[in-house]
Amino acid sequence: MAVAELYDRASSLLERRFLKNAFLPVAVFPLVVSWPYLIQGDRLGQLTDWWESLSAAAKIVLGLVYFIGTWFVAAIVASQWRNIIRLFEGYPFLHTKLAKWSIAWHQARRDEATQWEHYLEFPARHEVLPTRLGNILRTAERYGYARYGADIIVMWPRLYHLLPESVQRDVEDRRATVEFLLVTSLFWGLFGVVDFGFLTIAGSPAWIPCLCLLVGTAGAVLAYESCLPAAMEYGERIKAGFDLYRVQLLTILGLETPASLTDESKTWKALDRFIREARRKDLEKIRAASAPTIANR
Repeated sequence: MAVAELYDRASSLLERRFLKNAFLPVAVFPLVVSWPYLIQGDRLGQLTDWWESLSAAAKIVLGLVYFIGTWFVAAIVASQWRNIIRLFEGYPFLHTKLAKWSIAWHQARRDEATQWEHYLEFPARHEVLPTRLGNILRTAERYGYARYGADIIVMWPRLYHLLPESVQRDVEDRRATVEFLLVTSLFWGLFGVVDFGFLTIAGSPAWIPCLCLLVGTAGAVLAYESCLPAAMEYGERIKAGFDLYRVQLLTILGLETPASLTDESKTWKALDRFIREARRKDLEKIRAASAPTIANR
């Protein structure tokens, strides 16, 4: 109970998402990585004896150094959440032969998929990415364009501020779950690779580094597979948010409410060109064209 209360108090002062998705994995990682090495021979006992030999002041200093170092590295990890997601989406490998093979495989799966699977997991055929996660998230990103002609990537940061607090919290919770599972997958992947290399160089029995590689691979795959349903839920929140509040965004930006989906598509495309290229004439044409239509409804 005391530990739970301590965690709740800490979370009230620090962002829970940062603690869960960055700080805790970084703090635990050195301990997990070093464990297979320390349990061999009497290394763990020697480390324990060395720690007991330190003065209280030295222990406090080392603890603070570890905490500060962990916090610094965790801040770096938190700043790279977008790049970590893109890594698992397959963007860094798009021009490799393996990625091209994987894209072809996913395109074949897409051709045989049901309508519901298309909705959840597959973008247009020419936009398929090398990984399932990439396709799930890209499907959510392309949802607005396929239905309304709106680029969600451009519009979402503006739309997000119009969402009710409960909806914002729901979206952030789903995104935090995706990030946590991807960080966990990366954690186990690095554990397997690092321990396999280090223990092999250190001369450990061959079965120990192989076991670490196997455990790390299994953990990475399990966390990644667990992330896919969470990513679908996250994508659903984005789609629903855009469906429900997109018209409010047009209104608050001073644009007329489109009378039809065709007019709406023209409006979103004009707004997109205005944001990306500062082309004001496009918006002026849309407002001039839509005003009479609205008046005659």
